[in-house]
Amino acid sequence: MANAELKTIEPIAVVGIEHKGAYDQIGAKFGEIFGMAGPGGWPIQGSLGIYFNDPSQTPVEDLRSKACIIVPEGFDPGVPGVEAFEVAGGQYVVYRHMGSYAGLGDSWMKVYSEEIPRLKMDDNGPPFEVYVNNCNEVPEDELITDIYVPVKAL
Repeated sequence: MANAELKTIEPIAVVGIEHKGAYDQIGAKFGEIFGMAGPGGWPIQGSLGIYFNDPSQTPVEDLRSKACIIVPEGFDPGVPGVEAFEVAGGQYVVYRHMGSYAGLGDSWMKVYSEEIPRLKMDDNGPPFEVYVNNCNEVPEDELITDIYVPVKAL
């Protein structure tokens, strides 16, 4: 995507575990949940991270996020600390980031400072990232991350 696009999506069934602290440290929680999912035979359909706070307005130690695995609707592993829920469907601004996770901060800034205003929208809930490919299977410069921000018209 050269620019962000407006898309309407269906709800996404996920199972996730909470992360508190710096967003760039959520990787350990992904390791934790995938460490349960693989041996447990969970039906993994992808992964995403949900980010609940604005890091420019929230102290790092108070940032909340969730490391999630996309699963079929109705799946619940019944594991303490792992929550089954749905990411809300609706209208989203979607922006494709290509390359290292280290560059995601710049893409997030572009989405909020340029793309959402260009589309005459306002953010409307917690955003998330969908990890289109696996960081353990492709070179860093080939990573694809789609940023989803729920929006409403101004």
